[in-house]
Parts: sequence; C-alpha cells; structure tokens
Amino acid sequence: MIQVIEYSYRFESFIKLNVSPYCVSSFKRIYYYMIKMNSYVYCVDNTGVANAKVIQMYGNKKKRVASYGDMVYIVVKSLDKSSGNLLDEKQRKKYKKGSLHRAIIVHTKKKVKRVDNTWMWFDTNSIVIVDKKGRPLSRRIRTLIPREVAFKYPTIASVSSLIV
Repeated sequence: MIQVIEYSYRFESFIKLNVSPYCVSSFKRIYYYMIKMNSYVYCVDNTGVANAKVIQMYGNKKKRVASYGDMVYIVVKSLDKSSGNLLDEKQRKKYKKGSLHRAIIVHTKKKVKRVDNTWMWFDTNSIVIVDKKGRPLSRRIRTLIPREVAFKYPTIASVSSLIV
C-alpha cells in the first residue's frame, strides 16, 4: 500500500489515503498521453486570447507530452473579439497574434483516472496564461478547475469560479 496525501476542500484539511501500487501505476500509465507539441488549445481566462498553439513543454526539453498542471510555452493564434474591447492599449500589445507566453494546462480531452478511482475528462483542451512564477495574468477564469491544478497552483484556484 502507498500512502497518498491529498488536500480536501470540503473538510479544509489534508487527508491520507492508502492506495494500492497497481492503482498508482495505472494512473501514471493513463496520465502521460495528453497534450503534445503543436496541439491547439483554448484559453479560458479573460486575457483576450481565444486559441493558442503549444510549442514546447516547460522544464525538460526532451519532454513531448503534458497533462493537468504542467506549464507549457504557447504562441497566440487568434484573439477573442468580445473581450478585445475591454482590454486597454498595453494589454492589446502584450497579447497580439504571434506572441509567446507561458501557460498552465487546466482541461484535457483525454480521460484521467484519479486516486479515488473516478474518471475525469473535458470537452476541450484548455489553458490559463501565467507569468514565470505560475500566477495567472487574468483576474477571472471562466470555467471550473480540477482539484489537482488547484492544489499545485493555489493562485489559479483563487481566481477560478469552481473547483472539481
């Protein structure tokens, strides 16, 4: 048995779970086939970016795939026209088409098996644009955030509307 420590938002404390090694190994096997290089993702914050393309994974240069909570480098492909009017002149220059940014993956289409044997997946591959320290550059995130991302990046959890 392997002991996994997880933060519970319901009880606002840490919970210790005893998990069999088979469950953890199967979780890792499913976990690694998510978002690859050159894949297109949606931006779910209010920075004004609509679509982006993943060009590289952050950290190890040989790493080819990323999953929930991983930081990636993106290039902006298209802008959101509805939130473009709300941005000031500095932000329009910062998030123009072709600019490079760091982002954290928050949604994937691929199924993920959690430690409590539940499966989780979303309709789209989505990201949140962040700075070097992992803090979001927006003030609002339009969708829910998985618990794994909220535990790894609490500043993203504070900006989001719901944690699953």
